[in-house]
Amino acid sequence: MASSLLKQNPGIGGLDELTDAEEDVINDLTAITHATGKIIKSDGTDWVGVARGSANQVLSVNAGGTDIEWTAAGTGDVAGPSAASANAIAIFSGTGGKTLLNSSAIVDQRGNIYPVVDDAQSLGFTSAQWSNLFLGTGAVINFNAGDVTVTHSSNKLDIDGGVVDFGSAPTVTDAAIYYVGGTDVAVTDGGTGASTAANARINLGLVIGTDVEAFDQGLLDIAALSTADSTFIVGSGLTWVAESGATARTSLGLTIGTNVQAFDAQLSDIAALAPASSAFVGSDASNLILRSASATRGDLGLIIGTNVQAWDATLDSLAANDSATAAQVTIGTNSTAYVVTRSLSQSDYGKRVIEIQLFSSASAITASSASGFFRIPSVMNGWNLTSLAGQVYTTASATAIGTQIGIRNKTDNTNMLSTNLYIDGNEFDSSTSQTAVAINASFDDVATGDLISVDIVRAGISTNVPSGLVIELQFILP
Repeated sequence: MASSLLKQNPGIGGLDELTDAEEDVINDLTAITHATGKIIKSDGTDWVGVARGSANQVLSVNAGGTDIEWTAAGTGDVAGPSAASANAIAIFSGTGGKTLLNSSAIVDQRGNIYPVVDDAQSLGFTSAQWSNLFLGTGAVINFNAGDVTVTHSSNKLDIDGGVVDFGSAPTVTDAAIYYVGGTDVAVTDGGTGASTAANARINLGLVIGTDVEAFDQGLLDIAALSTADSTFIVGSGLTWVAESGATARTSLGLTIGTNVQAFDAQLSDIAALAPASSAFVGSDASNLILRSASATRGDLGLIIGTNVQAWDATLDSLAANDSATAAQVTIGTNSTAYVVTRSLSQSDYGKRVIEIQLFSSASAITASSASGFFRIPSVMNGWNLTSLAGQVYTTASATAIGTQIGIRNKTDNTNMLSTNLYIDGNEFDSSTSQTAVAINASFDDVATGDLISVDIVRAGISTNVPSGLVIELQFILP
């Protein structure tokens, strides 16, 4: 059968096909399954696997000498290692009793037992412990070539060369041993029962700020002050100082004659007076005395009916009511309020309305400057223009452009309107105009003798203009 496997040609470095024999070997080896301890042998035809033997079995040739097999180990002489350490203790391997192994322990001719390798073996285990250790007088336990030693002498053990570290609290005859880094010394044993200063103070009842006073520089300053008679302790802003009575009064803002009243004989007179109902303190030119209410009014120049107004029911009624507002003056509905000039001037009764007919009912409106004008009288000096309205007698068509009217103070040469007055083409009155008139607050005031001009800025379309025009200007005292 031709082989389909390839191998490398060692001569030329190329690849050649395997022979049948080579391919059979590879197939035999590939068919052998892996298992721990399995060995490979030839059965004369193929390579086959032999499983691992059982405990205490050895691999030997069979009785016919034709094959190898696993058989039980036999009895007889003990077999040892090919080499061993001098004076090493021999140990058995397993339980067969015939195989010896070299050990790691040595017994010399003097009876000393020691390990073959330094610091590598143990004497017993946690699960296999020696019951007792007997040592003679003067015995020494030596750690790491003298680093730490425990030496016995009569009734005494000496520990030298190191620090004894107790993993747990040691005791002597059931009493605790205190040592550095160990259990805190109890208060009853003369200690503090604590490992920190704070806890020690707590255990000793010396908590700062609770049991004892904390250090305070101010208290230290006070302790250094003089204890002289009539001395006061006062803060200086930096520390505590001792001050005399006079200095302390100044510090307290109680300087006599400046902050508090010094003794005064007249004040002493007042203090001696017996309080009486409706009595006042007066003078008889020598001393302060009590005076009646009537006498005191005379002293003060407040005699009722002579110096001051006596009570009057009408005045009392007026005092009980409020003044009427401008709106209340206009409508006249408040029967108890009284009228003041300001409310009257701001009501409709205080307003001045000037109405001018610029064109008659039959006259078509025409655009012109100063279509009408009037003079400001002295009674309106300082008044303000507050509203403006206009009306035509007949209207133009709905599609016609409306009438536009301006108001000008000819004397001051200022326009009193920031938005002119409009009467729309199909409307009679300016109140229905789509553009609201706006008075220029900077030029709304008038003075005596000012000439106010009414200008027709635009009449409408020349073929369709309204006729008849009257305007109305309203002024008020600001």
